[in-house]
Amino acid sequence: IGGGTDLGDVSYVVPTVHVQTTTYANGTPGHSWQQVAQTCTSIAHKGVLFAAKTIALTSLAFLASPELIDQAKMELRKKTGGEYSSPLSPDTKISHFLN
Repeated sequence: IGGGTDLGDVSYVVPTVHVQTTTYANGTPGHSWQQVAQTCTSIAHKGVLFAAKTIALTSLAFLASPELIDQAKMELRKKTGGEYSSPLSPDTKISHFLN
C-alpha cells in the first residue's frame, strides 16, 4: 500500500532511513476512523514497539560505529552528485502554499 512522506527533499541533503511496520489490518483505509480505532489493538502496539526498537537499535549502531555515518554520507553524495536543487522556482513564495 503506497503513501506519502515528508522525507523527500530531506533525503537529498542528508542520509535518511524510513521504517515501515504494520499497525493496522491490511486493507484499512488510511486516515480513517477504522485506522484510528485499531490503535488500541495488540497488532498496533506490537507494530509501534517493533518500529521503536528498530529506530533505537539503528541509532545505537550508528553511535557505536561513526564510520557508518561517513559511509552513508559518501553513498548519498555518489547517488546525488552532492548537489541538491529545489524543484521550486527561487521566486516561489513558500507562504503561498501554507495558506
